[in-house]
Amino acid sequence: MKLTNEDRFFIRQTIIEFFLYAIVATIPFLAIAVDLFYFDNIINEESVVEGLQDVFIIITIGLFSYNAKRFPQLRQGFVLMAGFFLCILIRESDNIFDRLTGHGSWFYFAITAAIICIGYALTNRQAAFDALVLFIKSREYAAFLGGLVIVFISSRLLGTGSIWKHILQEGYVITAKHIVEEGSELFGYAIMCISVWTFNRKLTTSLKLEK
Repeated sequence: MKLTNEDRFFIRQTIIEFFLYAIVATIPFLAIAVDLFYFDNIINEESVVEGLQDVFIIITIGLFSYNAKRFPQLRQGFVLMAGFFLCILIRESDNIFDRLTGHGSWFYFAITAAIICIGYALTNRQAAFDALVLFIKSREYAAFLGGLVIVFISSRLLGTGSIWKHILQEGYVITAKHIVEEGSELFGYAIMCISVWTFNRKLTTSLKLEK
């Protein structure tokens, strides 16, 4: 069977994506190594690991926001997606809000951001729905969903303190728990970011083909 140009493009894209995700897989390990061996810290809220988490979240917000600007007919949906990650960023930055405005204040900022973004999405429900469906139907959504599960479920379960206390017993140190939990979160955020970037790239390609 003769390969078409579309087939070649698909194969090339698949190879590129493999190397992208392979690079992403090394990021948590490298960040943890830098924290432990270079900065000699315990993977706290001011660590390289948590800093990179914020970086990937911010990039993801930027990617969805860029789509909101590019596609007015889908703007409400992409704003909603960006708002979701904005709330995550606020939660991940709780230590900053605690210092600036008091303990637990991040919650009120996150709720405010959520209300604003949801309210805006409701101004055009069809646009919000269309954008969500477009993303969910994309090939990249599976990877995005995997990253989401890693962040909100796997990392929490893997970071269960009682498990690590049982495994390490008298040798238990909280750093072990932090390494697994925060490293998993970083991996999940990185996967979601790359999947959204790939999604955006394909949207751009499809626009060029339409022109």
